[in-house]
Amino acid sequence: MSLVTSRRVTQHLANMSGYSDQLRATPGPNVIKGVLEEYLGEDVDNENWRDAIQTATILMPEFFGTHLNGHPELLFLASEKIQTVLREIYTERDWEPLRDQVNNLVDKMQGIDTMICLNLGNFFGIINEHVQNAWVIQYAVFVFMWQKVNERREAECSEKGWKFEPIKKYFQDPSFDMRTKYLLQEIHRESDQWPNIILGHHEADRMIKDNTFVYAVHLPARASVDVLRLGPRIAVTNSSWSKLDGWERGMAETFIEQTLLTQNPEVSAQLRLLVGVHQDVKRLYDEEPVAPIPEEDHRFFATSIYVRREELEGIKLPVTPTPPGEPVRVPTPSSRTKLWTERLLRKAPR
Repeated sequence: MSLVTSRRVTQHLANMSGYSDQLRATPGPNVIKGVLEEYLGEDVDNENWRDAIQTATILMPEFFGTHLNGHPELLFLASEKIQTVLREIYTERDWEPLRDQVNNLVDKMQGIDTMICLNLGNFFGIINEHVQNAWVIQYAVFVFMWQKVNERREAECSEKGWKFEPIKKYFQDPSFDMRTKYLLQEIHRESDQWPNIILGHHEADRMIKDNTFVYAVHLPARASVDVLRLGPRIAVTNSSWSKLDGWERGMAETFIEQTLLTQNPEVSAQLRLLVGVHQDVKRLYDEEPVAPIPEEDHRFFATSIYVRREELEGIKLPVTPTPPGEPVRVPTPSSRTKLWTERLLRKAPR
């Protein structure tokens, strides 16, 4: 981004967000080797220091450049753009289908007290007036959904006389780099006030249950089914029918992998388990495509909202993964569906 373009974009976003009188451009912080040496009480090898600086320059280049309001320029502009997109979601006519869909969904929900965003990916690219940044759009949509669910939760607590606590926002993605973590956690946004909590790898698996809203627009097909198997109340993730990351694609990948690994062209026990999970998840959830997003359909192409059927709340799927190293035991269709027959189809008391 040229200096002229950078200044023009900065002023444009500043005018939209009320920052025009507050923006301050400053150089990045000095990283002084002597400070570390004084603390350690010994010299740091010059070659090690040079290599460490070079690595930081590659992984965190924005932190060495111009800062705006105390933050790396590009990340600050991205943060401002998030707020701009959020305002557009609330006010622009093109976003009305998504607004209506989320409002209708929220009006019917109760009990959501946790929102988890999985595999958001790393922020990259540019921020300007003419190019929409995919990461910014996807994060802004998550925040919009969080705001609406949070409002519903506050109303629910008021109705029932409960103490209201804002819904926590959790993020899990092992690939997060320092730039993305900084953008998520270190820049205050009026539209996104409550902290973003970053989870370690697999921590979310233990947290997902029927009071959870999961947002996972980047998961591969097999992973999205694994998330739904955990039974969240609502999940925004891959459509089951998608040709790119749908369930059929996941089954095809599993079949090919197992055939190549075992040199056996027959359907494997693992694939039969996977098919059983698909069938069970389809019984547990209603699926609805995410409403069209203005000029950004490719950001949410083949993404659906899965809503747990009310009469099936609290029921766990009768399929569990096999521990590593143990032989896969394949239930017969009749034994696997027995619990469904008793609990779901006949709605027998549990």
